[in-house]
Amino acid sequence: MPWPTSQEYNEAVQCPQETFADPELRAGQAVTNALGIPMPCSGNFADVYQFHCGDTNKSWAIKCFTRYVPNLRERYLKISQHLDQAKLPFMVDFTFLHQGIKIGSDWFPILKMQWVEGFTLNQFLKDYLDKPQVLESLCQIWFKLVKRMREANLAHCDLQHGNVLLVPGTKASSLSIKLVDYDGMWVPALADVKSNELGHPSYQHPQRLHLGFYGIEVDRFPSLSIYTALRALLAGGRSLWDRFDNGDNVLFTQKDYEAPDKSPVFQELQTLTDPEVQGLAQGLALAARRPLSMVPLLEDVASLPAPSPPPPKVVAAAAVKAPAPVGQRPRADINLAGEIEFPDVERVFDIAPPKRPVKPRSNRALMMGALLTGGFILVAAIAAVAVFASGLFKNEDKVTSKSDSIAAGSQNSGSPHSSLTSSTAVDDPKSSASSPSSSASVSSPPSSKIDPSSPPPPSSSSSAPPDPSWENLDISKAQVVDGHLHIVPNGITSITTKQAYSGPVEITVVARTENQNIRLHAYKGATVIFNWEGKINELRVHRPDGAEGIGVPFTPLAPNTWYTLRWKIDIDGMEVFVDEKSVFSEKQKYDLSVAERFDVAAVNSVVDVKSFVVKPLEPKGSASVVKGSGSGSPPASGEPAPEALDGPHGMKFVNIRHGSFWMSKDGKNALREHAIKQDFAMAVTTVTQDQWAIVMKGNLPSAFRRFGKYGPKVKKIPDDELKAFPVESVSWEDVQQFLSKLNEQEKGHGWTYRLPTEAEWEYACRSGATSKENCGFDFYFDQPSNDLSSTQANFDGGHPSGEGAPGPHLARPCKVGSYKPNALGLYDMHGNVRQWCEDSAGSELRVIRGSGWDAPGDHCRASSRSTAKPDARNDNLGFRIVRVPEDSK
Repeated sequence: MPWPTSQEYNEAVQCPQETFADPELRAGQAVTNALGIPMPCSGNFADVYQFHCGDTNKSWAIKCFTRYVPNLRERYLKISQHLDQAKLPFMVDFTFLHQGIKIGSDWFPILKMQWVEGFTLNQFLKDYLDKPQVLESLCQIWFKLVKRMREANLAHCDLQHGNVLLVPGTKASSLSIKLVDYDGMWVPALADVKSNELGHPSYQHPQRLHLGFYGIEVDRFPSLSIYTALRALLAGGRSLWDRFDNGDNVLFTQKDYEAPDKSPVFQELQTLTDPEVQGLAQGLALAARRPLSMVPLLEDVASLPAPSPPPPKVVAAAAVKAPAPVGQRPRADINLAGEIEFPDVERVFDIAPPKRPVKPRSNRALMMGALLTGGFILVAAIAAVAVFASGLFKNEDKVTSKSDSIAAGSQNSGSPHSSLTSSTAVDDPKSSASSPSSSASVSSPPSSKIDPSSPPPPSSSSSAPPDPSWENLDISKAQVVDGHLHIVPNGITSITTKQAYSGPVEITVVARTENQNIRLHAYKGATVIFNWEGKINELRVHRPDGAEGIGVPFTPLAPNTWYTLRWKIDIDGMEVFVDEKSVFSEKQKYDLSVAERFDVAAVNSVVDVKSFVVKPLEPKGSASVVKGSGSGSPPASGEPAPEALDGPHGMKFVNIRHGSFWMSKDGKNALREHAIKQDFAMAVTTVTQDQWAIVMKGNLPSAFRRFGKYGPKVKKIPDDELKAFPVESVSWEDVQQFLSKLNEQEKGHGWTYRLPTEAEWEYACRSGATSKENCGFDFYFDQPSNDLSSTQANFDGGHPSGEGAPGPHLARPCKVGSYKPNALGLYDMHGNVRQWCEDSAGSELRVIRGSGWDAPGDHCRASSRSTAKPDARNDNLGFRIVRVPEDSK
């Protein structure tokens, strides 16, 4: 059943008594413009209308879905149940109405939520940059808000300016915050349910955008980004805003996170005189380069010190307010309604938020409650609060950064004790300016923990030469102390390899710690933590597949003792050694094809490093070596195709490395460069009738089956061969059901199965070619060509392509893999059946690539593209699947 169009919804909301099931909505009416036409706000997959109900004098946001959303009802049900259990007093309930609105003779679901008007965060900041008391309070409450959400075991998953509303309170001197858009929200009950939301690119960690992570850790990075931006604006003011505001961000953009070293905004923040901002900016830049799972919590880099002592009692002059002590941040009060009051501010909002909705991110961006949202509102105060109505925020005062005391001495270039400033960075251990005997060197006490707020220790006069391995390291966040590298923790501080590695490696580090937490980081969040602060008697290991870490019994490293730590990572397992004694070993298949830099990190304690060496190992095991990706050309003629890896139900997959290639457009080759940012494995054939029947318990839709619509055309085909025919006559929605069942059956095996994007499909079809020249051909087998005959693929042989010779026309599908594959070992990319892709092509259509048994040769080109509604079925339409690591989705 196709989903209604925006026009059909527009007509339906104008007749509420006939189209709504909810009694309150039936008695209400949609808010319209001057011409009497409803004013929906259209999002990614829904239209939202404002509805006013005169009987109850309430306004509602009604969300109407315009396309298929996987697990829609389950998602909202699980979110609602979690919020009910959490009993958060600042949450506003929402209602998912499965029988919501009637279009024609069919009922469709809607979401009913409270309508709220306010300013988005970026608009509020633009208008109130000159009110530091308000901004200071906003910084403080942002810290508390993030902390409280994590304590409630949930993640918003799209924290960004458009989803943070500031709305007027009941008094002119008060306001409140509301978070909106919970479509991608994570709660524990949804841990195994795929989310298609990736969040706003200007706030999300690069790894999430590339790999699609979904979990409670997703909020770590945007929380830190927004807090850093708020503190930076307090220090840099309007000139900083004017330089980096683009109308769709708060200071930072996706490009800044992908290349922090080249980012103008990160460079600008290092010129500010506020050491806290410098430390936060460096921490954010480091977090962007680290795996998402290793991003520190906001509370790891900012803290709430003990509350200030109560002021002395004032008798006669109670009405006179004493000025705040110098350096003390202003405080705001919270009233009984849960709003923030600013006693020294006559009016927070100079103007009221506009009453009419406008497009998101416009010059006066008004976000109406859950306008673009999944429908519920998080209400919070904007001040440093000791108690919030029900006592949710307890014993907390103003927010300060843990980097305050560390960075306080950074204004003095002779203070090597700060690891946050460039004045103490060592870019080249051989240079005279940064030699071990320079004034930037310090000696750490042999056993006592360094207090970052204490004066720096005397400089070292050691002349010990630096280790040769340092030439291959980025040691700008470390200091040189007595011939070794000295890392003072600030959230997470590290020494990083300059080179990115892929494939099997052996990492060897000679290091010591004052007390706890030496971390080694490698592929895809893979981590080994020695002396883990969570359980010091456990070795904490995160595998290269992004899964949750595991703990194994471990004798802690002795404080201030040098150890040789060795970590071998191969495609069929890994092993960890301490002084050549194995402390962890396992056999498991890993994908090590993504190139990444490695690092040694300090978190809670000083770490010293003598040497840090990464040694590539010869590949072994059963994983395939991928050809033709990232090299500028497909595999050379005669080279074997990559080894096919086993999948469920007889499926075979080929690993395909990420890379950039020249993609087609409008049927023309090599018109635009496109980056495939994630490795993936593609099935070597389309899904067969037998595989479909196994997963779907015998429900086979194919027209070319034994007793199907075209059964007579295949009556002479043996049963075993017919089972290997491609399944066809399946809609995109049918395929989603197949994938849901397959992923459920294969849960715990480390993979997520999905449709390929059309870019992945074309990249694979072109055998992983990357250069513009090699992406300019129409057909790809062992060699690219512009000619096609039906002796090479199953299509209408009477209409070959290019100089291809006329050939037979089977006039039906055939067994998958009956013709030669391309250079990657993929079959039937130029015929047999057309293939669904994951992408949408507008609000009602889905993308199809390739062509089928009934098409002429020109329609079988690598650039061939068509679209159809997601419920469309055709006897020449099937699909193939890809798989990615389970956490990538």
